[in-house]
Amino acid sequence: MKQSLFLSVLMTLSLVLACSCKEKEPVSSQPAPAPVPAPAGPEKAALGDAAPAPQPAAVTVKVLDPGAEPREKLRYRFAAGKRSDLEMVMRMAMNMTMGDTATPQIKLPGISMSMSIDHKSIQENGALRYEFKLEGAKTLPTANVLPQVESSVTQEINKVVGMHGFAVVDPRGMVLDADVEMPAGAPAQISQMVEDVRQQVRQMCAPFPEEPVGLGARWEVTMPVRTTAISMSQVATYTLKQRDGDKLSMEVSITQNAPAQAMRAPNLPAEAEVNLSYLKSAGSGTMGIDLGQLVPTSKMSMKTSMAMTVKAGGQTQNVATDFDLEADIHPAGK
Repeated sequence: MKQSLFLSVLMTLSLVLACSCKEKEPVSSQPAPAPVPAPAGPEKAALGDAAPAPQPAAVTVKVLDPGAEPREKLRYRFAAGKRSDLEMVMRMAMNMTMGDTATPQIKLPGISMSMSIDHKSIQENGALRYEFKLEGAKTLPTANVLPQVESSVTQEINKVVGMHGFAVVDPRGMVLDADVEMPAGAPAQISQMVEDVRQQVRQMCAPFPEEPVGLGARWEVTMPVRTTAISMSQVATYTLKQRDGDKLSMEVSITQNAPAQAMRAPNLPAEAEVNLSYLKSAGSGTMGIDLGQLVPTSKMSMKTSMAMTVKAGGQTQNVATDFDLEADIHPAGK
């Protein structure tokens, strides 16, 4: 999984902090015009019985360099009946400027999340249907974190523990179907983050090219990313550095860009008017893949710059935010 859900949490925190700094200023009565994905309502049917989840625009995979001979098509070889346990650790920091005033760097607590993944069945085309559940989440001891910031992050991550769903992924790593349900009793604001989680599920595996590739191969994966707050485009470039049988070692670089648009985020008053001016994100890291396993091992560092305007009490506040994110994803126990 990539960082779309956590980008949403970071944006929510930055918006809350920006609004909280405007003491006694009521929020503008003009509603944010951007629609949001339909939340998972309480009357939703059981997973697998519901209508198919809305599909995003097609993911495209383009080979930039086929690499050295010998070349071979990269394909996952999934098997039913397995259980994988994933652990994700993230460390974050945020700088914010409101108007002409720059605030000191805000350290965010490290976060650890654990997820169970059950390999349920293999379809005729080799695609795996798996089910997942977020089993736990906690903050990690982190120096120089303000108590109110740690409290906010803890509250947010605890609200999604228990979320579960399923996905169908083909041997190329392309997700064919996916759905998510938030835990029973989750507040409406969290239910609106279903699309964020669904987007993460679609990025669980590294999509492979259709063509055969060899060592040194480079390919580019372009996909839309839609979070609760914004829509953006993402381009990931993979380089195959080593291969030992089914075990692959790759370098990864990612860029994300979002144009000006209206925003909406959980935990803000419904009447808030927030507009994104721009968002730019870039990062790099490494990824290890076993073609017989679903869960990769990856380490990524990302830097995101974002500017937005917040209307409150008839005034407009310009807010610029820089995020630093380090994410480590690996099978639990490794």
